[in-house]
Amino acid sequence: GNDGQVLTSAGAGAAPAFEALPDSGGFVYVSSLTASSSSTLTFSGLADGFDYQVIATQVVYSSTGSHPSWRVGIADGTIRSSGYISQGVSFETAPGGANNTSGTSAFEVRHVATAAVYEHTYKFDFIAPMTSGTKTSMLWYGSDHGSSQSANWLGGGVYNTAEANERIQFVNTTGSINTASGLFKLYKRPNA
Repeated sequence: GNDGQVLTSAGAGAAPAFEALPDSGGFVYVSSLTASSSSTLTFSGLADGFDYQVIATQVVYSSTGSHPSWRVGIADGTIRSSGYISQGVSFETAPGGANNTSGTSAFEVRHVATAAVYEHTYKFDFIAPMTSGTKTSMLWYGSDHGSSQSANWLGGGVYNTAEANERIQFVNTTGSINTASGLFKLYKRPNA
């Protein structure tokens, strides 16, 4: 057989055959980006017929008060900076309790990093961003931890214009991501 194939049975008395694994319909790896003193990171070339997922790990910001967000864009490179409806909530150990946030200029995660040394982990799901005639939806959750505080948050939203969005851009509204910090991995799965 060849790389990526498995040996399968053809039934009693028949010779087995090497075949490709069937598509499981799950997420498969596409590409990754590493942050390096940047306030934005962009994945482009999204294809129609897929949902996308970004897993971000080891993200540390250069300043306190950071507001991580995502925006969508079209094939000509234009990034949309308005027209979002998003809502999120964070549960924090200090100052304590739940904090609700909303945004219209991006899918605003809006967790305020209270210390630049806190390490963040995120999962972002983009639903059918390249399907024209469909509004791009997004769901997220994540956590962070530092020496004295931690937080968990979740949220969701929609870009309220039905269009094909060929790119997604991570935006940090205050400061940048620390040098050599933050690995962003893009995955996709068929949405049919």
